Amino acid sequence: MFRRNRAAMIGLVVLCLIVLSAIFGPMLYPTGPFEMVWAPFSPPGEEGYLLGTDYLGRDLLAQILHGARVTLIIGLSAAVVTVVIGVTVGALAATTAASWKRR
Repeated sequence: MFRRNRAAMIGLVVLCLIVLSAIFGPMLYPTGPFEMVWAPFSPPGEEGYLLGTDYLGRDLLAQILHGARVTLIIGLSAAVVTVVIGVTVGALAATTAASWKRR
């Protein structure tokens, strides 16, 4: 059913591209997110910067890739912490309920 839904498949491809660019982008893209060059406010495509530069001359694409990696790490960490807390509370609730049934 999921494969037949065109919008769902497009969303999955976009999500995979975002995750892959967050994981491998900083390794493949040579410019660091905090490196400054003397080219403030360069338009996209000029001087080798695909998305241009900001007011300090930092590459915007490098900043986006770095931010995506940080966001992915924070999101996965929050999900793992939530699962651990949920499983712990659920297990404690189940054992407490089971001990109350025996009485």
